[in-house]
Amino acid sequence: LASGVFIAGFFIALERSPDDSGLWPLIASRTMAALVMLAAATGARVLARPARDVVWLALGSAVLDVVATAAFLLATREGLLAVVAVITALYPAGTMLMARIVLHERLQLVQKAGLALAGGSVVLLALTS
Repeated sequence: LASGVFIAGFFIALERSPDDSGLWPLIASRTMAALVMLAAATGARVLARPARDVVWLALGSAVLDVVATAAFLLATREGLLAVVAVITALYPAGTMLMARIVLHERLQLVQKAGLALAGGSVVLLALTS
């Protein structure tokens, strides 16, 4: 729940950023996220050199995240928020799908419930748009 609240707050902050700010809100948010993660890893003393395949997965994930967030930022500035809100509501489904494909994880009951809630939110957003 806390993660959902913070993600929603992040998207609201991006949507409210000035149109003439370019991609600076995205650059600032990703820089802060990296610094927070680095500080947390250093503080927990778990900072270690990751395996090569993990680095490639992390870099691929970072690139996709930045592209998706930039697309969200540009779409909100073009007035397509109703469409973007529906697609953004599917964010948990993409994460679980990647965990299933890449890590061969099985969906637990709570994850299936989360998918159902994400699907329900898409329906509700589509009905109100």
